[in-house]
Amino acid sequence: ARSEETQYLLDGFEIGDPVNNTLSARFNVDATRAAEVQTGRIGAGYAHSGANVLSLETPDGDDKWRFGTTNPVPGINIQNGVRLGNWYPRFTFSGPIRRGRFWFSDAASLQHTITLVRELPADANTSTAWAGDNLFHLQYNFSPKHILHASFLYNRTQDVNIGLDPLNPQSTTLDLHQQRAFVSLRDQIWLYDTLIELGVAADGEEQDFSPQG
Repeated sequence: ARSEETQYLLDGFEIGDPVNNTLSARFNVDATRAAEVQTGRIGAGYAHSGANVLSLETPDGDDKWRFGTTNPVPGINIQNGVRLGNWYPRFTFSGPIRRGRFWFSDAASLQHTITLVRELPADANTSTAWAGDNLFHLQYNFSPKHILHASFLYNRTQDVNIGLDPLNPQSTTLDLHQQRAFVSLRDQIWLYDTLIELGVAADGEEQDFSPQG
């Protein structure tokens, strides 16, 4: 099946692109606690499953302070001078706001890529892309049987000179500015042996292409 026929879930909420249903949202891979794939016998609770379901779960904070980082040292490009090269750092941070009741977790990542076209003049031969994302979680326990979760995911992308190659100089390229925000709130309540979940989410995206010529 095509990827557009998959229902993507992030902590129980649909995170697929509202336009084409692909998984275009980014978040720090180090913040993935579990990934579950369902390819058959999909329950009625998955209204837009199509061929399969991919459920991603991210961790909440706890009473311990935790910090992690991956690839924190940037790469250096020395082609036609010294400049920032490809760089993909990731950071995670979590801990208590109020021990035993209120916790947070935050996971951020950054992506920087650079492409150099040797056939073009030195002052117009590079294409660069910056992308960043941040996933922020809050969990508040009113009681052991009443838990409130909130999350906010933000993506931002800036690409310069898209389409640059030996036959397409800078004046024919495009610049891209894109951002996406996803916010969700989930309330879990246990009544005797029954779990009741209430949730609401909002998703917004903005994308602008600007011609260089």
